[in-house]
Amino acid sequence: MIKDLNDCEGVYTLQSVSVADLAAPDIISAITLSEIDFLQNGEIILEAMEIHQICYSIDNGSSWQTNNGTFTGLSAGIYTASSGTRTIAIRLSS
Repeated sequence: MIKDLNDCEGVYTLQSVSVADLAAPDIISAITLSEIDFLQNGEIILEAMEIHQICYSIDNGSSWQTNNGTFTGLSAGIYTASSGTRTIAIRLSS
């Protein structure tokens, strides 16, 4: 099975397909905006070095988002930030 960028799957039998094993992008900066008054209003803004669309996670890869690396509505705590297989821990203070 092959999946395209639109998550459509199909069987491709006309020619062989090779998939390159590319290194995951590195997170080059992580900016935190602290939670204020326990209102779940903290933010983490991640930036990764890559020219293509990047998926980001702050829950150890359980869920991913493809935005600009901004996570909002966060409580104080420790978050595990990922872009691909590269992972860093971030502490968001209150």
